[in-house]
Amino acid sequence: STHSGNTVYVHITSLPSDSLVLPDLGRAIRGAVLLTGQGSVSVIRSTDSVRITIPESARDPIDTIIRVDLDGPE
Repeated sequence: STHSGNTVYVHITSLPSDSLVLPDLGRAIRGAVLLTGQGSVSVIRSTDSVRITIPESARDPIDTIIRVDLDGPE
């Protein structure tokens, strides 16, 4: 992943299941957008993790990129 300000860009090159679980990002998530491929992405924050779910049909075969917009100051 990379970040700029309140935005985190998650790059997924391989996803054996329909979701990826990351450690908590420390801030509320305002939204998430799939930047590669076609379709939608679901991002759910729990108390200790963030689950990103991407249907197989929405994935890019080389690098699926998701923009996650966070709330609050950097």
